Amino acid sequence: MIKSIKSYFLALACEQLRDSRIYTEGFNSLKSVMDQLNAMDWNLAEKMATLDRHRDWSFEPIYTAPEFEINLLMIPQGRGIPLHDHPQMKVWLKVLWGTLSVQSYDWAEDYPYEGLAHLTQRATCNGATETLCITPKQYNLHEIYATENCAFLDVLFPPYSDERPCHYYQKKGSLHRNGERLFRLVSE
Repeated sequence: MIKSIKSYFLALACEQLRDSRIYTEGFNSLKSVMDQLNAMDWNLAEKMATLDRHRDWSFEPIYTAPEFEINLLMIPQGRGIPLHDHPQMKVWLKVLWGTLSVQSYDWAEDYPYEGLAHLTQRATCNGATETLCITPKQYNLHEIYATENCAFLDVLFPPYSDERPCHYYQKKGSLHRNGERLFRLVSE
């Protein structure tokens, strides 16, 4: 169910991605729509005032289709979403309320099957930050921590499924290879 005119345009931008002829144009359109979103579009003052601070995070589905889904996630200050992946997915993340930090990793392709990853991004994001894009090979492994109560939209293309489940990871130390620090990630 579409909840507002902004969510309609967001869903419309996602729908464009179904047509492979306008694939690149569709991604640019989606990012453009998401960059314009703000907390008022989602009635966040009320939602954040009643945020359950005992939960690590809350999730509200906005729109679901077979090819994509749009979700609103809310995280209380000092809590977070542990290190996880989005297998074979593109994800757009737009902060609407508060501030969060994202720490992202990419698999070290030079060392396949060893569970080694590069730290590729440490970012602090708020409502003024452009929409982040996560791809199957870039920033796909990440953890999110709320430095303030925060809310963000996630657009998953395609969504998680039985064939594409979310995996959570723990960092089990690091090592240096060829002058580079790599982190060993173990699936939980």
